[in-house]
Amino acid sequence: MAYPAFARFVNAWNAPVKLAAALFWSAVFSSSLLAGVQKPPLPGNCSTEAAARRHPVCENVLFHGSRETHDIALTFDACPRKKVDAFSVRIVQYLKKEKIPATFFVSGTWAESCPECLRQLEDEPLFEIGLHGYSHKRSTGLSEEEIGDEIEKNRMALRRLGADPQPLFRPPYGDNPFALSEAARRTGVTSVMWDIGPDDPDPHHTPKFLEKVVLDWAKGGSIVVMHVNGGGVWTADALPFIVDALKEKGFTFVTVSGLMSANLPGGSIPVASLNVKPQAASAKK
Repeated sequence: MAYPAFARFVNAWNAPVKLAAALFWSAVFSSSLLAGVQKPPLPGNCSTEAAARRHPVCENVLFHGSRETHDIALTFDACPRKKVDAFSVRIVQYLKKEKIPATFFVSGTWAESCPECLRQLEDEPLFEIGLHGYSHKRSTGLSEEEIGDEIEKNRMALRRLGADPQPLFRPPYGDNPFALSEAARRTGVTSVMWDIGPDDPDPHHTPKFLEKVVLDWAKGGSIVVMHVNGGGVWTADALPFIVDALKEKGFTFVTVSGLMSANLPGGSIPVASLNVKPQAASAKK
């Protein structure tokens, strides 16, 4: 007869423990979500700053600029997508109206499908264009030569359409294996990652959510990744709130080239190879 009483005692003692455990894992999940944390990198990968620090081959990968500044870079990926508009005109119009510098990483196939969109980006002095692979392929599983071909084909496609891309390469899907680092070095580009990724293609990530992620993780030198290809479901709605809030916090908007022109830790970024538009370097609040 003592067993039921004992069982009730154990269950009563376990309840707070189970609750505490549930709260702990909920907090871990929430913090990871808000950080825009990506899936763990594959072995032999430079896709996270921690992994890159362990491997000298990753030295030419940019995750953020100098933490000693109040600069922040807004970046937008333009890659091919199905069943959505190819171009978020509202994002571009807003950035132009507010005179906010930005960096657009453009894939070759996206540019070929919408050359007038590329022209809008190229014609704005506050904007700069980087590379995003010709066909937006994952780099993992490709050889160094194949990755280099994707970069060069991307660069040639943009030039053929009248753009002058910077030697900056945003790996599709943030996929950055060792082979990409070698290919980037050979093709003369810097791989540009990010330290704030609000995952704007997720339709559940409301404008308020996107704003919160950016503001919670914004630091000097931060690089924010979003999308201008219609994939950012709520990006155009969130952008004015993000910009206003960052201004209130004292941040200055710059392009990725502007971040690199600052005194970056490590000093391994080939700043001399950049072709920075004077007007695109920065915009004060």
